[in-house]
Amino acid sequence: MKRHLPGADAEFIRICGDVTGGSPYLLSELLADLKELCVEPTAASTELVERVAPASIRDAVLLRLGRLPDASSAVARAIAVLREHATLRSVALLAGLDATVAGRAIDALVAADLLQPRPPGTTTAEAERIKELERENRELRRANEILKAASAFFARELDPQPPKR
Repeated sequence: MKRHLPGADAEFIRICGDVTGGSPYLLSELLADLKELCVEPTAASTELVERVAPASIRDAVLLRLGRLPDASSAVARAIAVLREHATLRSVALLAGLDATVAGRAIDALVAADLLQPRPPGTTTAEAERIKELERENRELRRANEILKAASAFFARELDPQPPKR
């Protein structure tokens, strides 16, 4: 996202990621809508992002979902209802499909960036927590790099003479 909005405020980036679940497709749709509305990528705009996002995302999802086989819509509704309790069997049962058709529909949803795959046995809550921890880890790595650079800078300032060999 920083590539598309180089001067964007960190809070703006965070809220855009949060409301789109990090989906590249949904994020690009949201950013296009925000650009059309001339929304500046600042912390002051985060409330507007939260208001614009639901309609923007709904429209983008419905458009993309409309291009997929009918089974994909039924599977998407079933997953939305079952949430973290969704298994292939429960999704197929709720959608009124056999497991093979439901599996293909899930694959289509993933390929269309409407569903994010998760490792077998991982609940939605666990997958979200993993994403949160990965994001936190990236932020900590960035902070660590900044601290290393600052430390090197101040070390040079305090000891301007390079050691003699």
